[in-house]
Amino acid sequence: MFREEEKMDEDWKPGDVKTVLEAHGLLPSGPLLEEALGVASLYADRIRQLLSELPASVSRQKAVLAILEEGLMQEGIIPSRQGRKFAMPAK
Repeated sequence: MFREEEKMDEDWKPGDVKTVLEAHGLLPSGPLLEEALGVASLYADRIRQLLSELPASVSRQKAVLAILEEGLMQEGIIPSRQGRKFAMPAK
């Protein structure tokens, strides 16, 4: 079990939040970045749960970006009118 948790932590890094913000044309620095990182950390358990449900054949990195994007849109950090830049990989 420890090995699995270690793998999930390797899959999700603060830089992933920056990647999602940059893809939406948002400058990932200062208060915006801190707020986005805070939201991501609040949902860390849910992110880990979703990642654990994915089959091994799915790109975990792409899934992480899609999950983070969805959460940041739901929290209003990324305007939903911009549309999605990352799609959840097919199972």
